[in-house]
Amino acid sequence: MPKEIRADYDTNLLFPPSLENWVPDDHPARFVREIVDFMDPGCR
Repeated sequence: MPKEIRADYDTNLLFPPSLENWVPDDHPARFVREIVDFMDPGCR
């Protein structure tokens, strides 16, 4: 017998939001990311 799937009305998002949307444009984390990408471009 198939299992019944109930609706979850408390969940706002199907997928988690991207961290890119949470980090401001002038945050130091973006600078660190650019430096790391520049140092090792093959890491991506």
